[in-house]
Amino acid sequence: MHKVDTVVSAGAAGPHLARPGLHSLAGSNIVADVSEMNAAGIILPAVGFLAGAAALKFFLYSRLEYITAAMLTKYVPKGGRGATVIQLGGGTRELYYYPKDTMTVIHVGEKANKGLMEQAGVTAAVPTIVKQQPITELGFQADSSVDAVVALGVLSQLNWQQRQQCLEEIARVLKPGMPLVYIEPVQEGASPIRWLIGASASKQALSDAELKALQGGPRFNYAEHDIALQGQDPHAVGIAVKSQAYVPKQQQDDKETKRRK
Repeated sequence: MHKVDTVVSAGAAGPHLARPGLHSLAGSNIVADVSEMNAAGIILPAVGFLAGAAALKFFLYSRLEYITAAMLTKYVPKGGRGATVIQLGGGTRELYYYPKDTMTVIHVGEKANKGLMEQAGVTAAVPTIVKQQPITELGFQADSSVDAVVALGVLSQLNWQQRQQCLEEIARVLKPGMPLVYIEPVQEGASPIRWLIGASASKQALSDAELKALQGGPRFNYAEHDIALQGQDPHAVGIAVKSQAYVPKQQQDDKETKRRK
């Protein structure tokens, strides 16, 4: 388990988030030790290797889905009028993992299937709005108006500048004290055959420095993550909570412009 800074209550801005160690979500009780399966894959006869790799890939994918469901159930705020959530990446299946009192999920992605997502929202009883646009552009949403932002394997696909722009937008739209919930592939601890067995095989993965930068800076005053699927298809599973004192960059720039006049 990895922590950054200290825990701060949401105070008047929202409910205090329960923050037990993420090890219970991404640790050994969920991410079982698959070292024996991994070793078996190495000694499989050539004729059975692809079948064994396919089985392991399905196993890892299922584990990742279970972790995703646990994270959304646990860290998307519940109660009150229900949460407004922005989901970056992912697909229809995540709609079934949100708390049942979730008021709205806004799914953002350039390649999002609007009809499919909205129909799945009806089936899951979670009102869903689709924005077919880059995840770095959340201008449709007002400052401090969202109860959670969920990033599923998309922050790692951005370059450094795009990622900072996206994090700035995430911090802008989040209410103070509310979480960014993320599940992102990372480089550290990956299997040499990740390209074959990983659910994220076709994706870029965050370096250790990029992961630390994702959680650092003035935007978030609490961050915690753990590594799931270590040794096979490792993913950072974590939360970062918006600082009460954070002022969006645009507001800072506007204030500076007024000061100079």
